[in-house]
Amino acid sequence: MKSLTLLISSALFVALINPLFAEGDTKLGGIRAGYHQSDIFNNGSNTGNPNTGFYLGVYKNNKIVPTLHWMVGLEYYQNGSKSDSARKWTMNTIGVPVNLKVKAGPVFALGGISANFVISQDYENSGIAGGAQKAPVFDLPVFLGAGFRVLVVNIEARYYWGMIGIDRHGDKNQFWQLGLGVSF
Repeated sequence: MKSLTLLISSALFVALINPLFAEGDTKLGGIRAGYHQSDIFNNGSNTGNPNTGFYLGVYKNNKIVPTLHWMVGLEYYQNGSKSDSARKWTMNTIGVPVNLKVKAGPVFALGGISANFVISQDYENSGIAGGAQKAPVFDLPVFLGAGFRVLVVNIEARYYWGMIGIDRHGDKNQFWQLGLGVSF
């Protein structure tokens, strides 16, 4: 089952990232970076304290009509939670967000889905590394966001809801991002 999940995840990753580097189009849409805060939730309640950090990525913007665009990106961030001062779960993640963006002048709203791949993870309990916690390699969060553009700079916020449980209790990642994007 694990190898089937890895095979499907790899195929989805290649299918989603391919538009970023399509032949004959060497210009990327831009870069994004900013504040990232994640937590682990179960039935709408958080299970600990937020894990804070940063995100960094690239994106490509494709116009469908003047007010509607679709975007694809590639990002790095850390998801997870701190249950208390003694326990911390960190998942280093590569995300491939795909979304629609609706523009009204300089303001825009966006919504989409992201193929997330956990490339490594650390679980500490009372300062001792390791433990029984092991999240799946793949998650598929949906997200909504909004922002505005000033010249070549985008200021935006996004909130992500994880759709796949990360442990046997049905806990799921949820996170939000606030940052800047610079278009080329």
